Amino acid sequence: MFRLRSFLIGLFAGIISTGLFIDKTAWPPFLRLKKKEKENYRALTFMDQWIKEKQEGRNICDILKKKGVKNVAIYKGSRFSYTLERELGEIGINITAYIDDDDNSFSLNYPVISVANIGGAVIDAIIITEFTNANSIKKQISNNTDIPVILLEDMILRIE
Repeated sequence: MFRLRSFLIGLFAGIISTGLFIDKTAWPPFLRLKKKEKENYRALTFMDQWIKEKQEGRNICDILKKKGVKNVAIYKGSRFSYTLERELGEIGINITAYIDDDDNSFSLNYPVISVANIGGAVIDAIIITEFTNANSIKKQISNNTDIPVILLEDMILRIE
């Protein structure tokens, strides 16, 4: 019993002392990888739910139609925004523009406007397709306009 206790105490002391002397610059890439894995998992979870909605015959954009939305702007181009384009087209909602402060970031069939120029476009709602920092992006856009800002994740989860 004494040997086991001595072994465990030595093991824990070694682990703790090793942790104190590890080069701290080795940790940030590991932490970023873990954070990216979490973001990817979250995005896949939302896409899975979106697919389930589609399989059950529901269009996530029905929420917009119920609210009388006819023209939307999409914040940032991504894989999700391209899928959203098809969903919006199925129920007759027009995409007026994409919102991105870097207008050279992607090439689309829609105009790209900056957050500062939102007021000049005919938009009934803005849809944020980003999952990372979505709430802070929503707050930033809401501070610049009175146009309703909707998160794609809320549409997928049917939160009105």
